[in-house]
Amino acid sequence: MIKQQQSRLKLLASAGLLALLAGCGGEASSASPLDNSGTPTTPDPTDPTDPVDPVDPVDPTTPTDTNASPVANAGQDQRALAGTTVHLPGSGQDADGSIASYEWTQVDGTNAIINNTTAATTTVTLPSVTTSEVLSFSLTVTDNQGASDTDSVDLTLFVDASTVDNSVPLANAGVDQVVSTGDSVLLSGSGDDLDGVIESYAWTQTDGVSVTLTDANTSMPSFTAPTVNGQATLTFALKVTDDKGATASDDVDVEVFSPMTPPENVQAESAPDVITLTWNPVAGAESYTIYYAEESFGDNPDEDDFPSRLGFASVIGRTLANFEFDTPARIADFYFLVTAKRAGDVSGFSDEVSATSKVGYVVGATGRLNDTGLDTFANESVGGIQLPIDAFPQDANYGRDQDSSLEKIGAGRAGFDFIKVDSRGRSTSEAALTWDCVFDNQTGLLWEVKEAAGTTSIQAADSTFTWYFSDDSISGFRPGTESGGICNLSSDCNTETYIFAINKLELCGRTDWRLPTVVELKSIVDHGSDTPMIDEDYFPNTEIGAFWSLSVVVNSRINDSSHNIPDDDFAWSVEFYDGLIKKQARASRLFMRLVSGGSSDD
Repeated sequence: MIKQQQSRLKLLASAGLLALLAGCGGEASSASPLDNSGTPTTPDPTDPTDPVDPVDPVDPTTPTDTNASPVANAGQDQRALAGTTVHLPGSGQDADGSIASYEWTQVDGTNAIINNTTAATTTVTLPSVTTSEVLSFSLTVTDNQGASDTDSVDLTLFVDASTVDNSVPLANAGVDQVVSTGDSVLLSGSGDDLDGVIESYAWTQTDGVSVTLTDANTSMPSFTAPTVNGQATLTFALKVTDDKGATASDDVDVEVFSPMTPPENVQAESAPDVITLTWNPVAGAESYTIYYAEESFGDNPDEDDFPSRLGFASVIGRTLANFEFDTPARIADFYFLVTAKRAGDVSGFSDEVSATSKVGYVVGATGRLNDTGLDTFANESVGGIQLPIDAFPQDANYGRDQDSSLEKIGAGRAGFDFIKVDSRGRSTSEAALTWDCVFDNQTGLLWEVKEAAGTTSIQAADSTFTWYFSDDSISGFRPGTESGGICNLSSDCNTETYIFAINKLELCGRTDWRLPTVVELKSIVDHGSDTPMIDEDYFPNTEIGAFWSLSVVVNSRINDSSHNIPDDDFAWSVEFYDGLIKKQARASRLFMRLVSGGSSDD
C-alpha cells in the first residue's frame, strides 16, 4: 500500500531537486503530472476501479467550465545544521492556467527567518538551537482564477554537523492491485535517495496466503496469484537501503479473487407485462451483463454475432443478481444470457434460459358479458350436481363456464378471466398475495378491490353510502340523498364524494373511477360461488349485501326539474347475497365498488 505522503514526496523530491539545481545555476525542465507509480495515466472507462464510472463513462474530451485547482510543491524534507541557511525549492503547477502567487509561512518550531516569503524558491536562516528539533513550513500557491493549494515541508535541525551528512531514502512499493487466481503478478517498487543512491531492495510478504516471490531482491519481483476461496488480500513490504546504510519501507496490497465463473441457476419467470430474471450471486463479481433477444443465442454463443439476433439488446453494469424485463404488449419468446464481471475479468456465458411474455391489459369496456358462473346442475330438490341432467337443459350446459378447453389470459373460477393489478396499475401474477384492483379480460373493465372491514381506510369494505349525484344528466333531476351513509370520508358519505376521493388517490394509476352500471356490476356476480356470490380469490373483503349501481329506476328519471316525486326516488343495486338486481331508495345505506373504463350501456 503506497502511503499517500510518500507518493507525493517522491514526485515533489524530483521537482525540488530540479528547482535546487536551477537555484545553483543549473537548468531544470518541467515534467508532466504523474500517477503514484510515476507513469502518465489515462482513465479506462471500462475498468470499474478507474475514476471513470464503468456504467456511465464520462467523455474526457467534453468541455467543462470548472477551474482545475493548482498543485503546490514545497519540496523534499531536509536535514540541516542549526544556524545555517538552506534553500526551500518550492514550485506550483496549474493544468488549465498559471500560478499567480506564492506564499511561504512557518507553521511549527523555533522561529526561523524566511528571506523571501513570496518567491517560489526561497532561503531560510535557521535558528541556533541547542537541541535537535523539527521546523515545519508551508507553501500556498494561487492560480490565475483564485483557486489555491498548500503543501508543507519539514526541516530537521541537528546541532552536530556529523549527523547531517545523509538523507533518509524514500521507498515506494507501488499501487495496490486486483488480480485473479493464476494471474502472473508483477510488483512495481522503487526507491529514491536525495543525496546518494539506493544500494539494495528487499521484499517480504507480511500477510495473506503464502506465495513464492521471484527476484525478491530487485525493485520488481513477481509471483503467481494463489488459489483462493472467493477473495483474499496479500500484503508485501519493500525495504530500501541507501549507500550509507539508511533504510525506508513501504507496503502494497494485492487483492486476489477466484476466477469469474458464469452465473448459475439462472431463472426466468414470466408474468403479465414483465419477465423477472434471477441467478445465484457470483463471488467477487462487481457487476453483471444481461443479454436478451427474441431468438436463441445457440449452443456456442459468440458475442460478435449477438447484434444479428432479432430484438437483441443488453444491460451492462447490473449490480444485483436479478433483472426485470418489461415485455411488449404481445406474446413472444425471449432468450437470456448473463455474465459476471470484476475489473478486467469477465466470466463466460451462463446457461441460456427463455420465457414467453404474457399479455397485459387495456382498460376499456368491450361490451361483452361474463357467464353466470354456474357450472353445476340441479333437479327439483337439490343443486350442485356435477353431471349434466339431460331432461333439464340448464345454464351449465352452455357458455364459457362449461368450456373445459377455454384459454385464459389471466385466471379465475369457471368462465371468469381475471388479472390482479397492483397499486401502480401493473398486472401481477395469480399467486400475488397483495393487489389493489382486478382487471376483467372479458369485459375490459378494471374493478376496485376493497380493504378489510373495520379499518380506517376510505376503502373499508363495511363503509356505506347514500346514492347522490349533483349532475342532473346522471340523477334525472333528482340528486338523491347527500348524507346518511357511514364511512371514513371527511365529508358526506355518498356515492359522488366517494368517487371523487378514489380518483384523487389515483387508485391503480387511474383517475376515471366511476359507479358501475347495473349490467356491469351484475357481470362479476358468480352464481356458482357461495355467499358472497363473487370470486373471493380476486375480490376479497366483499360484504354480503347490496351494492349501488349508476343506473336509476326508469320511472325515477324525469325530463326536467319541474316534477318532484320523492316517493319515487330509486336506483338499481346488485345483491351479492343472492345475485339479484333490486330497486333501492336513494336514501338507503348500501355498499359501493367502483369501476374504471368506458361505460357500457345499461
